[in-house]
Amino acid sequence: MTSVHEAKSTISASDSAIWDLLSPLDVLDHYLRSSKNRDELQIVRHALERLEPAQESDTVHKIAEDILHRLSYDKNKAEIYSHLLSSCCRLNTDVLRLVLERIQTDMNGVDEESSINVGMPLTRAVLVNKANWPLIDESHAKSLFDSILNYVVDANRRDLTTRLKGLQLLSLCLSAFEATLVDQLARLWIHTIAASDVKHYLMCILVDAVVRTSSVIGDVPIEWKKFLGIVRMGLASGECLDRKQELYVLKRLLSDAKLMKNLLGGSSSSLWQDYVLVYETLEEKQVHLIEPVLPLLNQIVSATASDDFDFSWLGVLLERFCRHEVSGIMRLGIRLCFSENVTRCLASNPEGWNFVFGPLMNVLLHEPVFRRRLDEPSLGIVPPVAEQFTEFLKEAILVLQSDLPAFLRGFIGALVNAEFHNSAPFVFMLHSLSNLLSSSTPVWNEASLLCLRDLVMKVAKLNQVVDRSALQCLLLQIVLNLKSNEVTWKTLALFFGSFSQRECFCRGNKYWKQASDWIWDVFLQQNPTEFVDVIKREVEKAISLSQVVDLISLSRFVVLTADAVRLHENLSALSVILEPLFRLLSTANTRIYLSADQTHEALRLLVHVAAELRPDVKRISEPKEGPSHTDEVFVNELTKCAVTLLDYLQRTTLSVRTWEEVSEWELFVSAVRLLRNFSAVPLELTAFAEALLESAMSPDVAPSRIVSLRGLAAICSSPPLDRKTICNPTYSRLTDYFSSLDFLTYFPRRPDNTSHAMWNQLVADYTLAVWSCFSAVINEEDVKDPQHVLDAALNALESARGNTAAKIISVVSKIVPKLVDDEVQRSIGASFQCAIEHYDDHPIFWHVLSNFIDMAYQPCLLLNSDAVVRQKLNEVALEMFRCGETRAGIVNVLVKKCCSVWIDVVVIDDEFLDLMPFVDLILAAIQFGPLHKKSSKTIRYDYEIKMFIRSLGDSIETNDLELFGSWRDDFFVRVYSFTLLLVLVQRSVKFSHFLWTLLTRLLATDLDISDSRPTYHGSSMPHRLKHRIWQAVLILSRMPMGQSQVTELLETCLQCLIKDNQSSVKVMIEWVVVRILLDYPSTVGRFWEEIKAGTEKRVGNMSSLLNIVAMTGCNINSLPRQISFFDSAFPLVLSWCSSHNFSVRTHAQACLYKMWHHCEENDVDDLARICDIVRSCVDFGGLSGAVAKHRQRLLSNFLYSGFDPIADYTIEGIFYVLPQLTLITDEEWIAPEFFHQCNLKQWEASESIPLKLPGSTCLRNCSPGLWISGEGYEPEKTNVHLFHSMSVSCDTQKKITPWESMIDLGFNPLLGPLSSVGGKRHESEIILVASLIDKAPNLGGLCRTCEIFGVDILVLANSRISDDRQFQNLSVTSEKWVNILEVRVIHLDDYLRRMKTVGYKLVGVEQTAHSRLLTTYEFAPFTLLLLGNERKGIPADLLNLIDECVEIPQLGLIRSLNVHVSGALFIWEYAKQWRGLGKD
Repeated sequence: MTSVHEAKSTISASDSAIWDLLSPLDVLDHYLRSSKNRDELQIVRHALERLEPAQESDTVHKIAEDILHRLSYDKNKAEIYSHLLSSCCRLNTDVLRLVLERIQTDMNGVDEESSINVGMPLTRAVLVNKANWPLIDESHAKSLFDSILNYVVDANRRDLTTRLKGLQLLSLCLSAFEATLVDQLARLWIHTIAASDVKHYLMCILVDAVVRTSSVIGDVPIEWKKFLGIVRMGLASGECLDRKQELYVLKRLLSDAKLMKNLLGGSSSSLWQDYVLVYETLEEKQVHLIEPVLPLLNQIVSATASDDFDFSWLGVLLERFCRHEVSGIMRLGIRLCFSENVTRCLASNPEGWNFVFGPLMNVLLHEPVFRRRLDEPSLGIVPPVAEQFTEFLKEAILVLQSDLPAFLRGFIGALVNAEFHNSAPFVFMLHSLSNLLSSSTPVWNEASLLCLRDLVMKVAKLNQVVDRSALQCLLLQIVLNLKSNEVTWKTLALFFGSFSQRECFCRGNKYWKQASDWIWDVFLQQNPTEFVDVIKREVEKAISLSQVVDLISLSRFVVLTADAVRLHENLSALSVILEPLFRLLSTANTRIYLSADQTHEALRLLVHVAAELRPDVKRISEPKEGPSHTDEVFVNELTKCAVTLLDYLQRTTLSVRTWEEVSEWELFVSAVRLLRNFSAVPLELTAFAEALLESAMSPDVAPSRIVSLRGLAAICSSPPLDRKTICNPTYSRLTDYFSSLDFLTYFPRRPDNTSHAMWNQLVADYTLAVWSCFSAVINEEDVKDPQHVLDAALNALESARGNTAAKIISVVSKIVPKLVDDEVQRSIGASFQCAIEHYDDHPIFWHVLSNFIDMAYQPCLLLNSDAVVRQKLNEVALEMFRCGETRAGIVNVLVKKCCSVWIDVVVIDDEFLDLMPFVDLILAAIQFGPLHKKSSKTIRYDYEIKMFIRSLGDSIETNDLELFGSWRDDFFVRVYSFTLLLVLVQRSVKFSHFLWTLLTRLLATDLDISDSRPTYHGSSMPHRLKHRIWQAVLILSRMPMGQSQVTELLETCLQCLIKDNQSSVKVMIEWVVVRILLDYPSTVGRFWEEIKAGTEKRVGNMSSLLNIVAMTGCNINSLPRQISFFDSAFPLVLSWCSSHNFSVRTHAQACLYKMWHHCEENDVDDLARICDIVRSCVDFGGLSGAVAKHRQRLLSNFLYSGFDPIADYTIEGIFYVLPQLTLITDEEWIAPEFFHQCNLKQWEASESIPLKLPGSTCLRNCSPGLWISGEGYEPEKTNVHLFHSMSVSCDTQKKITPWESMIDLGFNPLLGPLSSVGGKRHESEIILVASLIDKAPNLGGLCRTCEIFGVDILVLANSRISDDRQFQNLSVTSEKWVNILEVRVIHLDDYLRRMKTVGYKLVGVEQTAHSRLLTTYEFAPFTLLLLGNERKGIPADLLNLIDECVEIPQLGLIRSLNVHVSGALFIWEYAKQWRGLGKD
């Protein structure tokens, strides 16, 4: 054997003739011992396939044992070893038993590596050889199937790829072992139900087996209803592969008529084919491909409506539509769901309700479907999807009729269960509901009201206060529109108690009135006295600690009931209802055995009732009428027991001895505040204040002292304390105590038995109390040691938060005028750090910030400070601007304060104001706006919602909307700053130096932006900044200027015109230049020089100059000047009418026409020498079709048809109308009304510019957009009318989808042609060798072609090139599905020789002397195609290895085709011959 081995080791593998003379076993033995390359083992396999089963059976058995032994340590060759063993099984049946035992060991073992590297390849090798099937007995077949199935469904296995390869083996088992088929299907179905990640793969295997063996379908224990449910679930999945697999399952079911009839009902086959076509088309990404199948969808909807088609399948289509990856298709799907036919189908079917409450609701709430596109209406308008939802509800209400209550309850339940990602969908949907539903349809019962209460509580967790308020108002409106008698008063009380008093539901607004009417209609109308007694008894239960309803809900319902009785019967029910409460409180100080808990509960109820009677909220509009008599009753009853209450509170306060009692004294603070605000008992209140002051001054009992200070703070709090509230001596003592600052030197240490949390709260309460008292009773003149107060205040600010910080900053504000500059600087810095570092949207933050602004920017600092303080103020201001970019509203407070102070000085005091130190602040305010990035869509979306809520106006009565919302809009910063500019321009003589400095700084900033960003997109941040800058320049250009300043301004404007600017900026610059030319005629000559020097390289500049010529010439008010202007303009414009540039030529013709038309209308006859030439040019432009068309389009633009640079110079024209017409984002539109809302009250004093456009202007009626070359922007449209109108016989685009290959799990490119299921090699295989190709695009295109036409192996020189971007642009992910093998050019010779040895015919794609034509060439079944290099072709050394060269015949003169195209033609020709693609 050794000598034989030595002899054979010298033989080349390519000498196949010599190998054929040797024994196959000799070949096998040689390569098993010597081969180190996996490809060389192909030769061993080739040798085994030539053996017959009777030859040397014992030797085969030994070799098989040797291979099994090698598998234990040489797992890298497990794949080829497995196929060798498969061939051995065919030669010796005993080998099969050994292999099956080894499979059992490896597949069922705990060693996952053995399962992957040995068990799976062995199983595959045994099963792919059909000759092995009869040799496997039933027990082994069952064990083998179970092993594979358990491995595939085991989610704990890490290697998912190997598990998926097991699916093909499952399919082979189902084909191989027919005796156990039913049992196998049953087990497969059980595992399919339980599987997670491979469920849809198993469904494909299962349906293949069922369709293949449909004769035994009745014996298969499959739950077909659940089976179809899994199919629908997969079709509606968000995973593309799941959808494709389940669509494969559905198509397989439809391919069997028997299965289709039994499982899919009586629907026609054509309808199901339409269904599949619609679903397949929905996998496309373009709307125009989907629109043609809408009529087919309409047929499915009609069949569903007539019960000829199951709605669950229609629901899958609709869900796929609505959850599409492309937003345009998703919007189209939602619109289809809201169409009339689909709406009727959804409303009339219980499963349709489930679809609305489930998938459709999820899409509406989770997708940005309510966001506006560029082609949709402006801010504040209901978006199209919301309008369609409204129409959907209208149609649904007509269909539902008596089922409407149940539908609405389900709808609200769906909202409760949904997750809040953004409040906008809730706002729009609830707005639609509130407008459509009327009181004629009672809906709400006990359960639904409690469900609505859950929704209200969910809404209350939103961060945006405007959205939160609006949603609560809309929910109230919905409930009050559909009020029902099927509710108990306790449920109604709980529901009303869940709404925020501060934000929407308070006494005096319209919702309160409607709620009172509801209570009257349901509970009081029949017998008011009886129901009042019921509520009275509930009050008794509450103060006896046995109530069911919480105190907030009970107190609100008490006041609602009292108001209802008062409004309808003019009787007072409040005194009756609260009689138990006042009776208990009037004896609280005398009943020794009265429980303290009862008294405390009574106090809580009293405080809540008082809060409902006099809500501390700011409403948009105060109520015109209100039940004030109820207030008087409450005040009278409270006054009767006020003395007793004060005595009780005093006794309780002075008896406090422990820190735990201090923490519970918040209730008493509220009670003290209540007594001060409601009852007129100054003497008793004075005595109480005296007692508290004595306790606060006593150092003996620390807990009692802290409580006393908190009580004094409650007395001193809002409204401001004065000598009418308490008697003068007590007031004087309070002033003396707090001015002495004794309270600053005392606070005890934390006791050991007190927790840190409790102690921190006590310290915070104490600090708030003392500084509240100090702020209330101390005036500026009372402060004798401001330095001491400042030190204490700044020390307290380090840990102060919320109201405490606000109080301390207000104290600092009082002492700032007495401080030296260094201390002022220190106080500003510390106060700002405290105010800004804890930003949130809570009202307390805005209170703190407002106090800080009032302190730091008070007139004494803003106007008279030295350079050090002003520098600090500027530093703080610029830091606030940086914070304001992401935190709306912060800058508004600052700029409003500064502008108010400055304008008051200029207008009211008529004094000079030096603003130069604050020029940077004013510049920042003019340009201010939030940062807008692609990642900040949520900020933009929130702004849209806020504008929509504002547009609702009085239809929703939202409290605090103005306080929390409107003034914090970013554009108000610019409103304040522009108002200041207008005031200064009107008095420009005093401020000329400052205004000119501001103007030049703005122009320099614009040039800097142009230099740093030569090109920018519309509505981008550079565009917005430049737009704001030129609005300010347009205002400042009206100030009186000297000749040198005018010339400098004109030169800068002309320089800016050369830059690449967006339309809104261009129009502003043109407007400034026009105003300069009109106001300063001496600059016209310089302007003509600019036109004469114009070149066609500056197309945008020349078009703008022609616009300026047209606007200027037609608006000169002096006839001689106008004639002179036209005398120079016409020749220059005429020369540009023949420009080679289309845009310039069109602008010149439009300019010429406008000037000539103006001359004719105004009888300007002094242009005779050029009259005939101009008239001829104008007439020619009107006759030429293309010229006339484009000229007319430009003349219809607002610049030529409606714009008047003099009359339209208004606030409305600059800030509102012109931004609309130039298509800048509507966030830059500032309506003139907002200049009134800024509350600066300067329009009466400012005459420099009107607020509104004149009534005669045409600008308001102009269409938006500028003329551009081409057809312009066309918004995306989705034609829902196609749903009804398009003929169903029209053809549609349909991409090829290889459903039958969906579960084919791959092919190892290292093995060459594998054995097929029948035990033979595949009938045909093709390998494309592209190692000689260099360019990534060619390789990417070839990869895509290989995937489409099923090339078995693609050979590349470097497999990493598939990561190249150019490769992927053409391959479009096909590299994931193609078997790619790497063979470098230096190894290409050896690779071709090996492939030739194992049976492939080598074909070179090359033009040679003996090449054959592709049109007549017949490919061998196993073909290797070699492509040449793009430039050099196939090298000569490789041509010698090629069996045949084939070329493509051609008719043209170019020498050759692109290599990608050539390869594609060859692959297509091979596919026609061997894959049957060219046959019908």
